[in-house]
Amino acid sequence: MTKFDLFSAETAIVQDISSALHNEQLGVDHARQLLAKLLTQYEKLLRETQQLIKLSDRKARELHHLNQKLKQLSKDFEFQSQHDALTGLYNKGEITKIIQEQLTLNDFSLILFDIDFFKRINDNYGHIVGDQVLKLIANLVEQNTKHKDYIGRFGGEEFILILNDTSLEQSIETAEKLRKLIENSILDADGIQVKITVSMGLTLCKQHEIFEDVYVRVDQLLYAAKRGGRNRIEASFVN
Repeated sequence: MTKFDLFSAETAIVQDISSALHNEQLGVDHARQLLAKLLTQYEKLLRETQQLIKLSDRKARELHHLNQKLKQLSKDFEFQSQHDALTGLYNKGEITKIIQEQLTLNDFSLILFDIDFFKRINDNYGHIVGDQVLKLIANLVEQNTKHKDYIGRFGGEEFILILNDTSLEQSIETAEKLRKLIENSILDADGIQVKITVSMGLTLCKQHEIFEDVYVRVDQLLYAAKRGGRNRIEASFVN
């Protein structure tokens, strides 16, 4: 019997009692029997209603928990789609998008840098040590830039850094500080001492420039720094 059937049975009994009382045809024993039957039906309906409430509360809690898990999964997926798995920095796609957005908003400085002789590090010490080098540099740069700046891993051993609200001269000072910091930070990997240096290209980007033009310019500056002996900065600006 469903909850609806129980409720219908109750209603019918109440109607029987009401009709009999109205017609003065209900004896005491008959009334007692009908009331006992009604009470039994009511108690059964009450128990099943309470069970439904408990079930509903449990399902509501389960749905809330599932909703929280789905929200967290969505956040995790969004983070993973925007960040490099090894370093936790913005990945190439996301940092490119940020540069393009910044170009529509204001002037800023852009630094493209990579690790000198990184292939030699991988060949001599293995890719595990190479990964540790990448993570070390990512941490050093993140810890020594402002919250309004952006840092991404552009691919392989190459990184890109956006410096906001700084002149070219201030940006050169920041780049030099980072270059020296990296040069003086020797990685100790299970007793292996790995010395690291980086070469940097730095350019001042003007609002409404095209991303491809900006990237070609800073990339050329990076390679000029490498040709000039590595572990150095090559900078320029656009009028």
